[in-house]
Amino acid sequence: MRIGIFPGSFNPPHDGHLAIAKNLIKLNYLDKVIFVPVSNFYVKNELLDGEFRLDMLKIATKSDDRLCVSDYEIISEAQPYTYQTLDFFKNKFKDDTICLIVGTDNYLNLISWKNYEYLINNYEIIVIKRGEIKNDMDFKNVKFISFNIDFISSTDIRNKLKEGIQPKFLNKDVYNYILEKKLYIDDYENYK
Repeated sequence: MRIGIFPGSFNPPHDGHLAIAKNLIKLNYLDKVIFVPVSNFYVKNELLDGEFRLDMLKIATKSDDRLCVSDYEIISEAQPYTYQTLDFFKNKFKDDTICLIVGTDNYLNLISWKNYEYLINNYEIIVIKRGEIKNDMDFKNVKFISFNIDFISSTDIRNKLKEGIQPKFLNKDVYNYILEKKLYIDDYENYK
């Protein structure tokens, strides 16, 4: 089995994240995708507490058993490096091929990642292309894939929510969860 590890902030998870995962499965690049929200130690503005992001991902993926959610980074006592996250899943799924799913922006910064040589030598990397990229890096384990899907920004979705507007590209059950928990709309009172 080919398993894609899809790390991200998922703040909030939206239809674009799901479309990427489902297309990778539909086109037979992968058999399963595991979403891995980053821990609360990850330095990013307006990062909602991991438990909320984990819950939203579970809601968004509940109707497709090929899509899973892991709390591996959320429950970690420190922010794991990407290679550590992939090693965790490789140890868990010993007979399967583990692939990393990243966007173009992350791929272009790959050489600044901790142990990036180990990462590119031991794992296949699937890069979801957004527009044209000038790629000076020639790694054998990297596949570039383009999909005809809309670019969706979690920042734009958060801004719409703050304005009291129901954003497009957001699962209705996730939207109802956000309203129920008053996420993104009460002067960041739910941010950690």
